[in-house]
Amino acid sequence: MSKTADKLDVGEMYEPLKLRTSEELNRQFMIALDDKDSRYETFVHPGILLNFTSITQSPSFCLEKSVAAVGAKFEAQYLRPTEIGKTLTFYWEVTGVYERRSRLYQKCDILVKDEDGREVLHRKITNTFIGGEYLERRVAWEKDKAYRRAVNISEFPKEGYEIGGVRKALTMEKMRLFSGGLPGINWPSRNIHTDREISIRSGVGRPIGSGLMFEAYITELMINFFGEGWFYNGEAKVIAIDMAGEGDVVVAKSVIKSRKDDARENKTVLDIWCENQFGNKIMIGTAKAFWNGEK
Repeated sequence: MSKTADKLDVGEMYEPLKLRTSEELNRQFMIALDDKDSRYETFVHPGILLNFTSITQSPSFCLEKSVAAVGAKFEAQYLRPTEIGKTLTFYWEVTGVYERRSRLYQKCDILVKDEDGREVLHRKITNTFIGGEYLERRVAWEKDKAYRRAVNISEFPKEGYEIGGVRKALTMEKMRLFSGGLPGINWPSRNIHTDREISIRSGVGRPIGSGLMFEAYITELMINFFGEGWFYNGEAKVIAIDMAGEGDVVVAKSVIKSRKDDARENKTVLDIWCENQFGNKIMIGTAKAFWNGEK
């Protein structure tokens, strides 16, 4: 790809990635996400699926020095589990490019297939770009607008059955295991999640956890609640609204918004989010799945 990632337009494709899954890779992500469930002795951990759908995993991904890509919105539709040892192929297509509040956004549709050609996961990820020219543009815009972001707590769910996940302490080791790429001579890859110098240079200030990690925490919560049926029909849409990094503690939570359990439909709809140790939301969204009473 001759263009940098931020210059790709609608209809253009990133180069596909072929990934051979393995027990070693599964263990890497189980440790990174504190999720050592016995089901992952057979199934590929969903954290791998989520992580490798990032545009940064495409062999053709590149950006100018001091510019970094950051995930802003994530959607996932699970279609089937896949077994360890299978080769997965990840495809990216740019389906939208727009600017909002001085930031450039790029939306991608992602498809994951196994080696038998079966669809495993559908994804939509919207990325924005920070650092370099984008940092200068944002600083100028915030100064001009006297902009301050505020999250309205009243928008968050307060009623219904609440489900809490496991508290996850973010460490450099875990962030590097998750965002450092495949094991090898060049591990860990240097980026805003694994390298202090790059995170500071990009304007973030410190290494931060990938939004895909927080999405994986929510996925773990959903799998623990809905069981393995989540792999076949679970859907989630989330938006990253803040950052968390080394020393922070993150927990996934959800609350049931509605549930239909009759002859025609048994769909459960939930509000989902991740919050830090201070109770501040860093990711919010919705999920739905078909409840079968099994966990």
